[in-house]
Amino acid sequence: MFALDVKYAGKSHTDKLGNVRQELEKQKARALVVTMLDEVAWLFNLRGSDIDFNPVFFAYAVVSPDSTHLFVDPDQINQGVRAQLGQEVQLLPYDEFIPYLKHLGAGLQVRFMTDLALISGVQFVTRRGIRC
Repeated sequence: MFALDVKYAGKSHTDKLGNVRQELEKQKARALVVTMLDEVAWLFNLRGSDIDFNPVFFAYAVVSPDSTHLFVDPDQINQGVRAQLGQEVQLLPYDEFIPYLKHLGAGLQVRFMTDLALISGVQFVTRRGIRC
């Protein structure tokens, strides 16, 4: 995995996260859960090689008004990527995503957008008996 320079990305990941937080405030939402690999890569200006011929990596992200969590294989994160992400992005193991969602969604009414990747995520959660 490597960080994409801002001159190619157009905006820093901190600017993008700021835009997400503005939208969260407008929507009165508690968090944005990002499940599509290309959207995670775009949001953090990162690229990877987990899937042949695609510059993405296996990851999820959760952005809230006061925190950002990136769920990814920790072995893929080198010091350059850690430095680029800074203190604002908390890195967590990929396998901790579903337990985190359980905690995040406790007692909330959940609203889903119709997106094939999101529907797959809902099916994944439902098959495991996770209640949102």
